[in-house]
Amino acid sequence: MIHHLAFRLLLLTLACAAPMAVASEEAPAGKDAPVFAITGYVKPVERERGCVGRTVRIPADLIGAADQVVVRFAVEPDGTPSRFEVLTEEKDQRIGEAIWTAIQSCQFNPGRDPAGRPVAIWLILPIRFIAGQVRPPDPARR
Repeated sequence: MIHHLAFRLLLLTLACAAPMAVASEEAPAGKDAPVFAITGYVKPVERERGCVGRTVRIPADLIGAADQVVVRFAVEPDGTPSRFEVLTEEKDQRIGEAIWTAIQSCQFNPGRDPAGRPVAIWLILPIRFIAGQVRPPDPARR
């Protein structure tokens, strides 16, 4: 049985790094590798703010197994999430799978380069799980 564990998204930010493309072993053929957003880039955003936070479902036996998980994924030029990776140590792979499922269920406005063209951009998403919280996070606190 799957239970909803409400949590607060600490940040939905783009990682800032030196201006470089980041290649991925899983890069689909013919697609450019995502970049980290730097000055002049417009960051990708959820079309419906808080969507990921409201849709994560983890198995009941994993409640309390993780306090915070940091993930990275790309938002492609068409707004599709791809190239998911868990950056923190996973106590159970089902936690990462649940987060990826939630991310894939949400829609994103793609990031744009300084010329205004849609481009693939990496997002770093720290997620903090708070046991017992029964409502979605307050968007004003993000």
